[in-house]
Amino acid sequence: MAERWTDDRLDDLKVQVEGIDRRMEQGFSDLRGEIHDLRDHMDKRLDAMLYALIGLSASMFAAMLGLIAVVIVSL
Repeated sequence: MAERWTDDRLDDLKVQVEGIDRRMEQGFSDLRGEIHDLRDHMDKRLDAMLYALIGLSASMFAAMLGLIAVVIVSL
């Protein structure tokens, strides 16, 4: 059976719904801030990984050059 919405119940609903747009905007604003912080953190981690990869690649390149020099000298 359907409930009847009295004026009092509608007023209660109005009170509950008032300001929902401000609360939602505040929630979205907080979420945007958290996403921004997460992106900054990820950028720093990715930069660190990139520098580590560059260092590893340079070390391997130097090791290969050394190995090639040893092979050439031993011939």
